Amino acid sequence: MSRNGSGRSRIAGREWVLWLLTVGPVVAVFLLVPDPDWLTLCSAVIGITSVLLIAKGWVLGEFLTAAFTGFYGAVAAFNGFYGEVISAFAITLPLSVLSIIAWIRHPFPESGEVEVGGRIPKKQIVLLLVMTPLIAVSFFFLLRSLGTVNAEIGTASVALNAAAAFMKIARNPYFPLVYGVNDLVLITLWVLASLSDSSNIPMVACFLGFLISDIYAWISWIQMKARQKQTREREESGRIPGTEDTQ
Repeated sequence: MSRNGSGRSRIAGREWVLWLLTVGPVVAVFLLVPDPDWLTLCSAVIGITSVLLIAKGWVLGEFLTAAFTGFYGAVAAFNGFYGEVISAFAITLPLSVLSIIAWIRHPFPESGEVEVGGRIPKKQIVLLLVMTPLIAVSFFFLLRSLGTVNAEIGTASVALNAAAAFMKIARNPYFPLVYGVNDLVLITLWVLASLSDSSNIPMVACFLGFLISDIYAWISWIQMKARQKQTREREESGRIPGTEDTQ
């Protein structure tokens, strides 16, 4: 592995600090609430860890996302959030599998990272803009018929999750921002759930951690895109990445 890639194949010190600052409050809140739910804690820790690895552009993060989906879907089912259950198993999990396939097929050479995608084609953008509202409306009536708690919030989450997952498959560097908006929606959802059951408070801390991690992921992907562009330019000019460090 080249010197350019070796540093990015490890988790940096600042990323360990970020992980501790986001997971730590979740664990602390979990230990303080009465009758804590261990499934909720596992879901939160796996989920936040997956975002950190995705911020690195590592496909391992997508595998952890798939694991988080299963845990989170179970927690949502216990709370009657059928929108989140449907979103998890009908949208997030299948699209995570597609992301795994897409990321494995598009590695950036000698870096351990996925190759950052370019602009999403206009036809796909139009399709996304058309399908997202249709998915939202369809799920809203489905959730209402199922007697889902806070169906309006669940509908917004389903739509945002679908849009973000599509952008992640395309390896668009702005997908973490869409997930960040969804984090705000889910914070609202779990705050309302915590008013009636304090064991749900760790999920509020979880999605606060997600929000911070997604902002970091967005910054990381913008930097990764610029770095990969510079690497390509050096290679095209006949310079080997890393040789300038030895001169």
